Amino acid sequence: MNLSTSGLTLHREGAGNWMISEDVLAFLEAHVSAGDMTVETGAGYSTIVLAALGAHHTSVTPAEEEADAITAYCVEHQIPTDSVRFLFGYSQDVLPGLDLAEVDLALIDGGHGFPVPAVDFMYLAPRLKVGGHLLIDDVDIWTGAMIVSVLKQEPEWEYGGRLARRTAVFRKVAPYVAREWCDQPAVVAKSRITRATRQTANGLGRLAQGDLAGLRDRLRRAAQLRAQRR
Repeated sequence: MNLSTSGLTLHREGAGNWMISEDVLAFLEAHVSAGDMTVETGAGYSTIVLAALGAHHTSVTPAEEEADAITAYCVEHQIPTDSVRFLFGYSQDVLPGLDLAEVDLALIDGGHGFPVPAVDFMYLAPRLKVGGHLLIDDVDIWTGAMIVSVLKQEPEWEYGGRLARRTAVFRKVAPYVAREWCDQPAVVAKSRITRATRQTANGLGRLAQGDLAGLRDRLRRAAQLRAQRR
């Protein structure tokens, strides 16, 4: 797809251009067909490409001027926008009521402050169909990297690497499951030292108070929990 980006400034009321990488745009071209259901948090050149591909696309953005600039670009370049809709607002407010299911591709590229990317994931993951793709942009920021570290060890997600070193690609291979932390290997690994320290401190505190029965009960429950995880 040959669309000129010369002078294209879609963000900060025309003062900036936070264009997603060419590798991501190429991925969209390779994996999205006309009629596919797609959604993104944020708006930008990815929105234009998905419109040009004929996707039924939803963009969630609080910036109406971005939508105006995108629509004007599409009109100028004769790109139909009949199948594109903009939902204005912050993703954490819009996504809970999103009327989408069986999404073919979802792109998380809205707010990057904690916990917004995780909230975006929580609402988009169940709507993505099995076999669909999830893209998480700017994973060089910790809030995106955190999601990647968890999903790499979740059986429902197949990691496809990074595009241009900053956009993670996953394919959903099984229905989404919201697990408790103790059933998520990445979270357990990050929490092990802290929890062990806390449990030791609690045990020593009970021992100092002479609460041997309470200490024995804690040790018994800890052993049961370890056995359940095996």
